[in-house]
Amino acid sequence: MAFDNYKSRQSVVVVYTGEGKGKQCSLGLLVRALGNRNNVAFIQFIKDWGVSEHIFLRDIQPLYKDQLYFYKGGKGFYKAGELSAKLVSEAQHKRRR
Repeated sequence: MAFDNYKSRQSVVVVYTGEGKGKQCSLGLLVRALGNRNNVAFIQFIKDWGVSEHIFLRDIQPLYKDQLYFYKGGKGFYKAGELSAKLVSEAQHKRRR
């Protein structure tokens, strides 16, 4: 298990990929970590548009100052049929900001 010895580690990195509950689970871990006075970096790729968790994180950042870092990247869904970002080339998806 990934968290067996988390108390003895200087940091823990958790990565969620694919479809499912990753966003909800990661927000739950974020809340628990902040509640324990840990520093948190919440980095999300894929969604460039505003969604409710981005608004929430933006609103709480001033409360946690240097304890919470939030970054969102990406140009939207990639090669996802109808859900794919419109008018975004493959090169734009691959380019770093």
